[in-house]
Amino acid sequence: MPEIITIKCPFCKEGDIKISHRERQIITKKSTCRAGGKNMSIQHAKDEVLSDCQKCSKTIKEISKRLKEGKQVSCKDAAKRMEEAGLPTRF
Repeated sequence: MPEIITIKCPFCKEGDIKISHRERQIITKKSTCRAGGKNMSIQHAKDEVLSDCQKCSKTIKEISKRLKEGKQVSCKDAAKRMEEAGLPTRF
C-alpha cells in the first residue's frame, strides 16, 4: 500500500511536496511448457509526485523530472570534496 511522504522541493529547498511512495515488491510467476518451466521475479518500485511547489510554483511534471534525473554535481564541488578527503586534484 502506498504511503504519502512530504519532502522539500528539489529546486528551491523551501516548499513542501507530497509524494506517493510504494516500496519494492517481488512478484514470482511460474510458467510451464514442454521445454521446461521458469520462475520469474519482477520487482516494482514506484514514486509519484502529488502536489506542486507553493514557493517557486514548479509543476508536478518539472518536479518529477528533476527527481528522476537527480542533481548534477559541479566540477568545483567535486574538486573541493576531493581536497577535503586528501586526494590529489591536479595531475
